[in-house]
Amino acid sequence: MAKIIKKSKKTITGKSRQAGVKKAVKTPNKKTPEDLAEKTVPDTEKTAKSSSTANRQRSWIIGIMALVMVLVIVEVTVLLKKKAERYQSLTQIGTIAKRGDRNLPEGFIGTMLGKIDVLGRYLHVDENWQKILVLEAATGKFYFAVDKHILQQEQFQPRDVMGDAEGNIYILDRSQVVVVSPQGKFLSRWEVPNAGALNIAKDGNILITDGARKAIVIYSPAGEELGSFGSRGGKKVRLVSPGRLDIDGQGNIYVLDSGTKQVKVFSSAGKFKHSWKLKFQNFGNSSIDVQDKKIYINDFSGNFIWVYSLSGKLIWQIKEKYPGSVSVDESGKMYLAAPQGIGRFELN
Repeated sequence: MAKIIKKSKKTITGKSRQAGVKKAVKTPNKKTPEDLAEKTVPDTEKTAKSSSTANRQRSWIIGIMALVMVLVIVEVTVLLKKKAERYQSLTQIGTIAKRGDRNLPEGFIGTMLGKIDVLGRYLHVDENWQKILVLEAATGKFYFAVDKHILQQEQFQPRDVMGDAEGNIYILDRSQVVVVSPQGKFLSRWEVPNAGALNIAKDGNILITDGARKAIVIYSPAGEELGSFGSRGGKKVRLVSPGRLDIDGQGNIYVLDSGTKQVKVFSSAGKFKHSWKLKFQNFGNSSIDVQDKKIYINDFSGNFIWVYSLSGKLIWQIKEKYPGSVSVDESGKMYLAAPQGIGRFELN
C-alpha cells in the first residue's frame, strides 16, 4: 500500500507539473482587457499622428498649387497687358496730299517714300513719275517739284532724298547725287557708283549706302569721298546688303541690313555699336526713321509699323494696311506715304 500510494502521488505530481507547464505556456498568450487597452492607446496615437502628418502634407501641396496658380495668373495677366500695350493702331488726323489733288503734278504718288527734313518740309520720292515733290509737312502746302526738265537732263530716276540745314536738297538719282537749292534750282551733281540710299549726318556730310562695297560711304557736300565704314570686322559687324538709314540726335547711324535682317548701329565716327534682328522678312519697301528715342520701320507687305527703342527693344507693333515709308515729326505725329496718298496719323 505504501508503494502504491507513493506512486500515485508521484503520478499525480507529474500530471500537475505538466498542467502547470501548459498553463505557464498558455498564460502569456492570453490578452486581458487591460492588455488590449494598453495596446490600443499607442495604435490610436500612431494613427492620429499619421493622419496629422498626411493633412499637413496635403495642406502644403494645396498651398503650393494655389501659389503656382496665382503666379501663372499674374504672369498671363502681365503678358496680356504687355501684348495689348504692344499692339497699337493709328487714327488719321490729316491729309498732306492725295491722288487727284489739282494743285499737285498729275499722278504724283508713285513710289511710297517720303521724309521730313530738318526744316519741316516733306520730301516725296516719285520714282514712277520721275519727280521729287517738296511740300510743307504741317499743312501740305505744295512748294515745287524737281524733274528732268529743271535738271536739264534726259533721264531722272530718283531713289532717295534729304534736305540739309540750309535748305539744299540732295537727291540720289541712279549713280549720281543731284543738289538743288531751297527754291528748287539746280546747283550741282556728282557721281556715286552702286548707291542705294542717302541721308545727311549731323556734321553735314552725305552718307550713302554702297551695295558693291557693302559699306556706308561718306561724302562732303561738294561730293568728295571722305571715307567709309561697315565693310570691315567680323560677321556681326560687317554690312551684307545695306539699305535705308537714319541718324539720331547724337549722330548715331541706324542702317537696315536686308542681308542679315537686322538693324546695325554705328557711331558718328563709323564704329560699330550693336545690332538686333528684325521680326519680318520682306525689306523691299522698308524705310527707317529715328525720332524721340524711337525707331520706326515700315513693313509694307506685313501691314505693320514696327517701333523699337534705340537699344532694339520692341515697343509697339502698329497695324496699318500697306504702310509706305513712315516719317515722324517732333510732336510724334506720323506721316505715311501710302497708295491713297500722304496722311498724318497719331496713335489711338
